[in-house]
Amino acid sequence: MYLDVTRLLERVRAQSPTGIDRVEFEYAKYLHVNGANLVTQIGERMVIVPADVSRELLDFAAKRWNGTNGAAATMMPKRFAAWDRRLEAERCVSKVLVALRNGRIREAFLTAFLSTISSVGSAPQSAKVRRTLILLELLKRLFFPSSAVVWLGRAPMQEQTWYINVGHTGLNKSHMLNHLRTVCGIQIAIYIHDLLPVSHPHLFREGERDKHLTRIANVERNANVVLTNSRFTAGELFKRTNIKDAAVLEIGTLAHGGGGVAADARSGFVSIGTVEPRKNYIWLVRCWLEFCEAHPELVGNEKLTIFGRAGWLSGAEKLELDKMADQRSRVQIISGASDREIGEKVASARAYVSAAHVEGWGMPLAESLSAGTPVIASDVPAHREVTQDQARFFRPGSADELIQLLTKCFDQREYEQMLQATSRFRPWGWDEHFKKLEAILSQSAGSGFSNMRQKFFDVA
Repeated sequence: MYLDVTRLLERVRAQSPTGIDRVEFEYAKYLHVNGANLVTQIGERMVIVPADVSRELLDFAAKRWNGTNGAAATMMPKRFAAWDRRLEAERCVSKVLVALRNGRIREAFLTAFLSTISSVGSAPQSAKVRRTLILLELLKRLFFPSSAVVWLGRAPMQEQTWYINVGHTGLNKSHMLNHLRTVCGIQIAIYIHDLLPVSHPHLFREGERDKHLTRIANVERNANVVLTNSRFTAGELFKRTNIKDAAVLEIGTLAHGGGGVAADARSGFVSIGTVEPRKNYIWLVRCWLEFCEAHPELVGNEKLTIFGRAGWLSGAEKLELDKMADQRSRVQIISGASDREIGEKVASARAYVSAAHVEGWGMPLAESLSAGTPVIASDVPAHREVTQDQARFFRPGSADELIQLLTKCFDQREYEQMLQATSRFRPWGWDEHFKKLEAILSQSAGSGFSNMRQKFFDVA
């Protein structure tokens, strides 16, 4: 079994993970412990991540994203750093060899030089040291071919071998997926998080719709098993594609603790997600500030805190959001917070608020309810599904309804009812998620998988 961790390798240097990052991380932890291989893409082919490097990668990601302080969370482990340079050299070599085979000598040398320069940005060493190390790796690889990484497809394949992709990365590469299926004889399982760039292209950058359509078309042609995070996403697949059979595997809920925080000890409102049009933050902040101005005696010193890395906003929208956050002490936007910092804030918040236009799932909503924190959300299908109807909903775009719900958070009787709703929420667990995954793959692969799972999964 092979899990694609291309996204994880790219994102592990980030200060905090996105929702998809966290899903891929959970898969990597579970499958690696149970004997699967981690793989990453180079062009339209894949290489196997060595087991010792995989362990360091997972340990480094956990420490970095969970808020561990010190060098352990900032400096890449030695084996992982060395292999990372080797992988960059391999990418460079692949480009150089393609140019040489086509007789483009000048392009080959230019590619080698530019590749070493472009790879220094996120390194813990200085740019000069990093460039030297990668050049050495490049020369080693060119003159000693045996030092090459292990390519997937050259290793012996077991019967009913699976390739799993849960991060969307590389799904636009039709040759890669076709090669895995037809040449390597590997069965393919793809996890689809949403079709939002297709259904709501106006909320995404130009060109994202076409990219996602390409991904989905490649999945249609090559996937043996399609997995989705929600019934809503599955329904969108059935409606918009030729895929008519997809298994719903709800995302596991990270428990932040909380629950025991008394109503009178809770303070502030929280929202989580990349700062982009789909999250509707500008409208949410306007409504919040309007509420603060109308009810200063209720709000006191409480704030709306938005945890989210900078995404795509137009210049005017970004300026407006920054202005509202800078000029008013009622709003703060935090980028790069650790899971621990976010979890502590969520667990003690008066409520979690989402005004998103549309979602494929809604991981923070489930985590907030699991922590005992009430949720106020726009009434869209995925929000209903992920909260099990235990949230308070407002019609998208209805400022009056949102402000009414914010007001109820300061009414003792109403707020106690909101807190009681959180106790009725039943969070999804990762253990159950992976048990369902085993069952789905076993059923799809037939008897061959039942033998393989004794090796790859810890089953009684």
